Amino acid sequence: MIATRKDILFFIELVALSAIAVVYALTQIPSPFEQQKLKWDQERVIDLGKLKNAIDQYYYTNAKLPEALAVVTSEGYSPDMLRKTDPQTDQPYTYRVTSPISYEICAVFVTANKDLASVDDYNYEKYDYQTYRNQFKHPQGTFCFSQKVQDQRYESNYPTPTRISSPTILPLPTNTPNPTSSL
Repeated sequence: MIATRKDILFFIELVALSAIAVVYALTQIPSPFEQQKLKWDQERVIDLGKLKNAIDQYYYTNAKLPEALAVVTSEGYSPDMLRKTDPQTDQPYTYRVTSPISYEICAVFVTANKDLASVDDYNYEKYDYQTYRNQFKHPQGTFCFSQKVQDQRYESNYPTPTRISSPTILPLPTNTPNPTSSL
């Protein structure tokens, strides 16, 4: 069987399109090393979110911020879930009280998630990451997040309840026809 010129051109086009598709796919899929860096940063974001919740809970319980992360307990979390150290380097996260109701918590990130939408959605299986990712947008490198606890006793998003001394029952109107009497 002899290949015609049309068959040869079709084969060349097919090979060229396949090569373009492979090159495009390789540029769009993060390498395993990049995926590992994203995973580390996702773990950092989860850690910071859980630490923020634990610090806020400490404040609500003790009416003051903790002096150091070491005194923050894993109340509400199992001890292995409240990690106070970087998952990659095992260095402790930086924590600093800036006022009676505000503090900073810092981490070193190997990627930036501040402007990335598609790469940021790398792993939807990490529910905790989806919970905290918008609160902890970060550039690459060392970054500190300023946090402020809300005093639950005074600041509330709910209306203040008011007590009614005695309920008032309004009488039903008598001039309207009764719909059941016409049956």
